[in-house]
Amino acid sequence: MKKVGFLDYRIIYFDIIETVNTKRGIKMDDIIYNSINVLVDLLKEKEISVTELTKLYLKQIERYNPKLNAIVQLNDKVLKKAKEKDDNFEKAIKNEPLFGIPITIKDSIDTAGIITTGGTKGRKYYIPEKDATVVKRLKEAGAIILGKTNTPELTLEYETINEIYGRTNNPYNLNKSPGGSSGGEAAAVATGCSAFGIGSDTAGSIRLPAHFCGISGIKPTKGRVPATGGIIPNDIGIVDELSQYGPLARNIKDLNLIMNILKGPDGSDPNTVPVNWSNPQKININDLKGIYYLDNGIYDLDNEIKESVLKTVKILDDRGIEIIEKKPPMINKTFSLFKRIFSADGWTWKYRLLEKYGSIDNLKENPERAINGIEFNKLIGELQRFRKKNLEFMRDYDFIISPVTAFAARDHGFSYNEKGVIAAFSYTMIYNLLGWPAVVIPINQSKEGLPIGVQIASTPWREDVCLSLAEKLENEFGGWQKSQI
Repeated sequence: MKKVGFLDYRIIYFDIIETVNTKRGIKMDDIIYNSINVLVDLLKEKEISVTELTKLYLKQIERYNPKLNAIVQLNDKVLKKAKEKDDNFEKAIKNEPLFGIPITIKDSIDTAGIITTGGTKGRKYYIPEKDATVVKRLKEAGAIILGKTNTPELTLEYETINEIYGRTNNPYNLNKSPGGSSGGEAAAVATGCSAFGIGSDTAGSIRLPAHFCGISGIKPTKGRVPATGGIIPNDIGIVDELSQYGPLARNIKDLNLIMNILKGPDGSDPNTVPVNWSNPQKININDLKGIYYLDNGIYDLDNEIKESVLKTVKILDDRGIEIIEKKPPMINKTFSLFKRIFSADGWTWKYRLLEKYGSIDNLKENPERAINGIEFNKLIGELQRFRKKNLEFMRDYDFIISPVTAFAARDHGFSYNEKGVIAAFSYTMIYNLLGWPAVVIPINQSKEGLPIGVQIASTPWREDVCLSLAEKLENEFGGWQKSQI
């Protein structure tokens, strides 16, 4: 394993065949941007080998990553794993839905044999012995790990920067942030450095980077995907109530395929529930009824964001899908409620983790006052009322269209330098509080050429509704667009 902080691209791929003649007429340089199904078909039909495909992604990493700093660890065994796939082709291709697909994993999620820091200095050289459940499931489905992507310390920032690896840049403008905390993952996927990636979302950490980087991402229903093997463990306290793992990809069908692999209990995460996965293709979207909202009463939207939401609503309305403007109940309490839950114990959960990981030198501030038992009981009651009121409200509706956040990607440092800007992320926080599924899909660009996404949410376990509508919008607006950096 290479030294931390020096991403070594000298994995031998110079012998890559420069002319792969595919029956589909796909150019060599464009192969990597295709959907999982297309890639698997190319591999299945032996139009390209797993080794050749992996080398194409490594070549893309060499091209883009020096500008982005998105991938912070390469798997030095990736070509060995690719060759094993090729050598065992007949057996593997029949049983592995992700046969030979090269992917990346957020650095906060354990990968056996590959340094996993979680962005915190105490784990600078930490190599897990076991894979996180999501990684194990993806490997068993045939995926191979290219490397790990950057994240802020303990995943707790809205930008992607840490003291080990530094800052990740936005693939559409290097002077802009890719968002956080899955910013490294979003930047890698957006530039074709990975077929898809896995991130985590506690306050919008999948959806915000997807929006900033012009790709799609899903925060599943809380309890859909096990979080075993993450930087923030299941037993840390109430903050775990807010968090969920999920995939980021360049197209919606890939999200559906990946979720079908990730879902379900693992016998370790006590929050995971065995609920069937419903096929989005079986949804008749014209039977759906939804609402949309613009300003949530907490942080004002930029005009380009408003226009993008209204553009989305018009498309749905023009296609005969019933949708009206209406705000969910208590929405203006989202930010206050989230903030109080997150810091209810005075942030001691964070300090316990820093101590556990040997990063105690990073304690730059004193813990806030922890609330007492009576206050905590009232807070949980408030959260439950928030959830109850919104569930009752959604008896008449199937989905919600809303902004992802109040603006497109901002300059690096915005979340530290702009007073009160954290409240802008209340547009994603609401679905962490509720535990509901939410998908982000790119639908527009700002005047600066930055991606703009919208958020599609539904009630618990109805990811099929979100994904069905997202695929419709992807077809209408064109989805992901290639970066020009």
